[in-house]
Amino acid sequence: MERLKKDAVRGMLVRRQEDVKAVARSRKDAIDTCTNAPDRRTRALAMAGMWEFTPFKKKMDKEIDTMVDIMRAGEKPFEFSLKITRFSLALYFLDKLEGMLDVVEERKNAALTVQFNAARRAVRKILSDTYFSKSRNQILEDYHQGEYEIAACAEACSVTLLNLDDAVKQYQPKLAEIADDKVVNAKHDPPNLYIPI
Repeated sequence: MERLKKDAVRGMLVRRQEDVKAVARSRKDAIDTCTNAPDRRTRALAMAGMWEFTPFKKKMDKEIDTMVDIMRAGEKPFEFSLKITRFSLALYFLDKLEGMLDVVEERKNAALTVQFNAARRAVRKILSDTYFSKSRNQILEDYHQGEYEIAACAEACSVTLLNLDDAVKQYQPKLAEIADDKVVNAKHDPPNLYIPI
C-alpha cells in the first residue's frame, strides 16, 4: 500500500514537471514571435527590479555571519541542514534571476521583459522577509506557486534550471566559499587605525 502511494506521488510529480515544461515551451514560442521593444516603464521595472533584493542580500549576509560565528565557537547551529538549504536555494534563485536579466537586457524584447518581471515577482515571493524562518515545505510551496513563471522565463532566456535538491547540492560549495571568506576575514581584521586625540 505504501509503495502504491509513493508511485502515485512520483507520477503526479512527473506529470507536473511535464506540464511546467510544456507551458514554458509555449510561452517561449510566444515570446520568440514578439518583435516589439519593451516600453520604458516595463524595461525600467526589469532593470531596477534586482535592486529590490538588496535588503534580502544584506539580511542573508547577516544570517551567514551569525552561522559562521556559532560554528567558530565550536557549536552546531540550530536547524543546521535547513539553514544550509535556505542559503543554497537563495543563492541559486538570485543567480538564475541575474542570468535571465542579462539575456533580457541583451534581447530587448517586450514579451520577454514582461515574463522576466513575472519571474522576478515569483522569486521575490519565495525570498520574502520571512524566508529565513520558512520550513522546507513552505519554500517548496512558494516555489510551486511561481514555478511556471520562473520556468517560462528561464526557457525563453536559455537558462538551465535545476530541481531544488540538485540546486542545493550545486550551491553548497558556493555557500561554503562565502563562509570560508568570512572566517578568513574575521581572523585577519584590519588593525584599528583610530588614534584618540
